[in-house]
Amino acid sequence: MNKHLKDIIIKAEKVPGEYKQQSMSKTYHVSESQKAHKAYIVKCEDYDDLPLELSGAKYNSTHILSARVVENRDQLDTFVSDGEFDVEEITIPAGADRDAFFKEMV
Repeated sequence: MNKHLKDIIIKAEKVPGEYKQQSMSKTYHVSESQKAHKAYIVKCEDYDDLPLELSGAKYNSTHILSARVVENRDQLDTFVSDGEFDVEEITIPAGADRDAFFKEMV
């Protein structure tokens, strides 16, 4: 994974409609890694409902429409601990398993 990639929030459902580029400041590229990473699944209707600064995520050359990167770790920790949203912690696998994981998402 890109060394600058902080944390990923993955929506429970695929994003319907058009890709919402205007709500994101930048896009992070997810790459192969030999290290597993923590991520969160948040059940929400719209990313705009989340009180977080979010950026996009790409795997290879494809935007992952159901994932966003949280820019501020403290903001994410507060969000998760507040309990206002249904949040599930998951692990993004390392190595070849990561490829299979993201192919299901894109």
